Amino acid sequence: DRWEFLVAGSPCDQVALAEGEAHAGESVCSLDVWQLVQADCSGELRGTDGCVLLHDCLADSEELVEQLLEEMGDDLLIGTMLKAQTAQNSQSFFAPKVHEKSLSAYVHVTARRAIVKGSVADHNQLAEKRSVVVTFALVTGLEKAFAMGADGLPDVQRCLETAMECITEQGAELRQ
Repeated sequence: DRWEFLVAGSPCDQVALAEGEAHAGESVCSLDVWQLVQADCSGELRGTDGCVLLHDCLADSEELVEQLLEEMGDDLLIGTMLKAQTAQNSQSFFAPKVHEKSLSAYVHVTARRAIVKGSVADHNQLAEKRSVVVTFALVTGLEKAFAMGADGLPDVQRCLETAMECITEQGAELRQ
């Protein structure tokens, strides 16, 4: 099973404020986020809404990561996020191998396959190569098959198998 969620409200408002204050290659956080990281990071005020331009992590990063993981659990990946946000270069940022399993749920299976095969030279290009196709299909007789219960199951399965075969041939994945 896969759970998906949508963050809304205050976190989104904070992201929008911080994004509006950030220039290319900069990491800017909202006032609420700054209050959480200011003991371990340096920064300067940016704009009039209390946003802060992050400069650097002050603590020894390995010790900080270990402390955060111990306190909050590695599923939060806060240490990795701090490293990524304070990186001030245009090179790719790769999360440590230990976080691969936690992060894989957020990477589409097609991209994971391309990475494993080594068929993508520049991982920054993966999102640019992604395409999304939305298809609507009218399948007649499916209601009748569902109403038949177990007797209609072969018809339902055949319908789904046919759809999946077409989708798989294109190297795609059915999400809903």
